[in-house]
Amino acid sequence: METKHSIGPWKVGAMTTSGHTIVRNASGGMVCVLESVYQSMRDADADLIAQAPDLLAERDRLRQVNAD
Repeated sequence: METKHSIGPWKVGAMTTSGHTIVRNASGGMVCVLESVYQSMRDADADLIAQAPDLLAERDRLRQVNAD
């Protein structure tokens, strides 16, 4: 299966003046914009999303380990 996503690492950006949190890719492009009434939820979601490329790489590594 071919993977299609923005190149990592992804980083959580600063909160915007409108209260949104932006996750950006390695070249600074937006991956997603999060909006929530609760800042703690928004920050937790942003942290999890930012880890997606690393989690995908780890999943692929573990698949290879299990196949061997």
